[in-house]
Amino acid sequence: MMETALVVDNDFLMRGYAVESLQREGIHTFEASSIEEAHRLLAGQRFDLVFADIEMFGTGREASVSGQDAIHIVMTSFRNVEKATQLIGNVAYDYLVKPFSTDQVSIIVSRTRELFKLRAQIEELQNKMGRTCAVAQHEEARALTSVQPAITNLQDLERQTIIRVLNETCGSRSRMAEKLGISVRTLRNKLTQYKQETSLPLF
Repeated sequence: MMETALVVDNDFLMRGYAVESLQREGIHTFEASSIEEAHRLLAGQRFDLVFADIEMFGTGREASVSGQDAIHIVMTSFRNVEKATQLIGNVAYDYLVKPFSTDQVSIIVSRTRELFKLRAQIEELQNKMGRTCAVAQHEEARALTSVQPAITNLQDLERQTIIRVLNETCGSRSRMAEKLGISVRTLRNKLTQYKQETSLPLF
């Protein structure tokens, strides 16, 4: 369940707007105007969601603002959208272009809540070690499919096909590759990509 959020931005008005938008969604929200202040808050409390201005992120794969297993949302200006997209899958889940609306925040919150539900479902499956592979894999695939968007392009179709084969083969990489007609290496790369896109240990 998603309950707490941290907003990090040195722009007082933008930070306040983001805090107010999250509070409207019923999320207990804290705020920080600098990386140093954010670090102090992160050291003393666990946050489910972190909204941070793009300048609060470091270069490469490491973020200057991080928090345990928190889901990170990048807030950026239009001119830095390309940089923001490079962070997706590495240190952030999604981004918002300033100035954004309360409706856009609501959509982000809804999507992240679905991710938290999926995490809980997967954790529950992992705790039930006595269950058979076929049953466990079937439920994991069904849980993952339930939060996937409708198929709108070939990439989505490919993802859904791999999820179905994952269920049918109980996760055997060699059998999956054989049924899909691809190499094990290619399959492994695709599963890694999906893991990065969802920020979850799915495979």
